[in-house]
Amino acid sequence: MKLLLTFHLSLFCWIALQSQTISISPQVINAAGDHRAIGSSGIYLTDNVGEPFTETIYGNAGKFMITQGFIQPETVTQAGFTLNAIQQSLQCLDKEDDAFIALTLTSTIDTSKYRAKYFWTPSSVCPNNDCAKIDTLKPGAYSVMVRISYTTNVGVVRFDSIPRNFQIDQATQNCIIKVFSGISANNDGKNDFFSIENIKEFPNNRVTIYNRWGTQLADINGYDNEKPEKRWPSQEEADKLPSSTYFYIIELEKGKNPVKGWVELIKN
Repeated sequence: MKLLLTFHLSLFCWIALQSQTISISPQVINAAGDHRAIGSSGIYLTDNVGEPFTETIYGNAGKFMITQGFIQPETVTQAGFTLNAIQQSLQCLDKEDDAFIALTLTSTIDTSKYRAKYFWTPSSVCPNNDCAKIDTLKPGAYSVMVRISYTTNVGVVRFDSIPRNFQIDQATQNCIIKVFSGISANNDGKNDFFSIENIKEFPNNRVTIYNRWGTQLADINGYDNEKPEKRWPSQEEADKLPSSTYFYIIELEKGKNPVKGWVELIKN
């Protein structure tokens, strides 16, 4: 939790008497508080994390205590709105369409009593100001101002806002699929199917599966790990297939050399 220290006027007067210029940088304070020296001034700062949060500064001139008030997460506004964000930069140089920013706005206020508008910069990523998620982003800086109107329990309409800044980075390498060579088809939710990392970056792919005698068992256009109907094997197929080695051919795009290999199906 990042904590920006705020000082009363009396603190500045006390420091001025020492004929020193002292700056205190923002600190990350753990649940047990912290104790640290402020530069080489001979003054120490002790954080006592609790409710309320207190700071004690002491040195040659004695002891000075400041009560900061209650600690609040930095994403929580005065009205109780919290903005969480998930972002992904570009993953592959040859497939620059997978970067996104997704926002989640939460509050203790009933969702029927507030409305949010999302003012993005650049505005072209969301012209209607209604996007909690923007995707297919290019590298660069993005920002959003979430403006909220809400109704209090006594029927008064009030307003709140939350700003956030983001940086979408360029990818550093071409997209390379990673094929996992083991399947444990026991329906435990782990390695139950043939998984191909980054296959979604090639929506026009084609995957064919063969047994050791060359019999084709699957021919799937647009293989997708997240869609049961677009991956192999289905649970019904897994129940019928014996533990064995199977062979695959992955065509990422027409005109590109296919990826060939084997996968081991293990059944308990």
